[in-house]
Amino acid sequence: MPLYLSSVMGFEGKVTGVLASMFDVGGLLGGIAVGHISDRLRSRTYILTPLVALGIPLLVSFLLIDAHTSFLFFLIIPLLGLAISSPTNLVASMIPSDLAQRTEMEGNRRVLGTITGIVVGTGTIWAGLGMLVIGWLQDVAWTWVFAFLVGNGVLAAVLLGVETRKAYREIARNRKSSLGLELEEKELN
Repeated sequence: MPLYLSSVMGFEGKVTGVLASMFDVGGLLGGIAVGHISDRLRSRTYILTPLVALGIPLLVSFLLIDAHTSFLFFLIIPLLGLAISSPTNLVASMIPSDLAQRTEMEGNRRVLGTITGIVVGTGTIWAGLGMLVIGWLQDVAWTWVFAFLVGNGVLAAVLLGVETRKAYREIARNRKSSLGLELEEKELN
């Protein structure tokens, strides 16, 4: 992002640094809000899927902003931090947390460190490979960089959408079965 902002948009180093920091601030504040909301909803996919989907048009907007509308970066970049960093941090922290609460893990807590390492390591490998691809694509055209990023966002949104649908069906099934039990109890009384 800083390279794009300086080489394509012509921002000076200080402004580019401020905008890069705004991405991190958006991710930090978003991480707190997303964690709180996901705890209240008791389902993380309901918040992760819309956030990842929000990142897609925000990435596309980078290509639509020109010198006359460059002030929009001060709004878009923190939102992009919220849409990208928050889900990433939540996923990396929720897996060990959820595993620690499982009864099967009692007496075998060492496995949590291994699983956390696998999750974080896999994400790091993918991010590193993505940076290699982006480095090559930026030499071709910035449009291809954003197409790659949007493609990753679409893939993530689709995969999270599948999980969200499963979670919704499970909740609907549990409600239906609990409603059936309540009706059965009323009939017996």
